[in-house]
Amino acid sequence: MPGQALVGMPYELQYVYEPTLGIWFSTVGHRGVPDIAADADPFTGVLIVLNGVLQPYLIGGTSLATPLSAGMAATVQSAVPAFTIGDLAPNLYLVYHYMPSETYVSITNVTGLETSSFFTGIPGAMFPTLGGDNGLYWAVPGMWNPVTGLGQINVYGLAQALNSLANK
Repeated sequence: MPGQALVGMPYELQYVYEPTLGIWFSTVGHRGVPDIAADADPFTGVLIVLNGVLQPYLIGGTSLATPLSAGMAATVQSAVPAFTIGDLAPNLYLVYHYMPSETYVSITNVTGLETSSFFTGIPGAMFPTLGGDNGLYWAVPGMWNPVTGLGQINVYGLAQALNSLANK
């Protein structure tokens, strides 16, 4: 990562320092969380079809974000037979630590694309979060942060990065 001075253990991120931004995120000797981000806003959820009938309400929040993230991890696992994912977090940090150029989707690849374009083979294991905060910290694109972790999973890019890692 350009400008990156310090990264903790690759399996469980404990601290990050970004000198060009003057940012220090520390977990005081504990594991940093979150690992990834997903849309957990209950008002941007999805419509549910139950027994073939469209229901008159949205399902969202962590009740949607968690199974979608698990489904993405399962899809990545099916595309990487030589690499057992198991717990996804250590594998994400292996990519982040050992393959920094393959960790994030380039911002230039994302600008102007429709959401459907994200499924067409854009390289990069994670989509960086471009902004936001949690009231205490702020999201910083292209690095782990205590608001969005590493970012959002790019299924295609993560599968490609883990395949590369398995073949090294």
